[in-house]
Amino acid sequence: QLHEYNVFLQDFEQQMTFLKKNHIKVLTSSELIEKLNKKEVIGKAVVITFDDIDKSLPENAYPIMKKLDLPFTQFIITGKVGQTIDGSKMSTWKEIKKMNENPLVTSGLHTNDSHYQENFVPILSTNISKKVVQKDYQKSQKAFGEKLDQKGKVFAYPYGAQNKDLEDYM
Repeated sequence: QLHEYNVFLQDFEQQMTFLKKNHIKVLTSSELIEKLNKKEVIGKAVVITFDDIDKSLPENAYPIMKKLDLPFTQFIITGKVGQTIDGSKMSTWKEIKKMNENPLVTSGLHTNDSHYQENFVPILSTNISKKVVQKDYQKSQKAFGEKLDQKGKVFAYPYGAQNKDLEDYM
């Protein structure tokens, strides 16, 4: 499933260069949230995010983003860092931390162990218990804090599957 959303490196670089050359504002997640709250989103703007954080981000996409001076947000599955998922090697905490030290990079949470599906339904969309959801979020924040020395301030639901209990808890 991770491979479904990958793009060829050359295409990615062309897309990012297009944004830069055409003066399309690339917002940070915080800037977008601020603008949405103030109802100030006008003109051409994008927010670039990367989910899961496999090796392709630090090895391929990050150097391009850094070279072009473009901000992005990386959403981390804290319980899977450094592991292999569906044939993709996930980035290590060392790699994630190095990217996170760049002021153009925002790091966010993408759960700890709740990034999977059962019968093609994201687990967060099922009748998963409130206690399990809260515990996963706490684990995610704990790992994030221990490894990056900060609190996760942005969160991306795996597969876009929102969960009311988790939303209320956050």
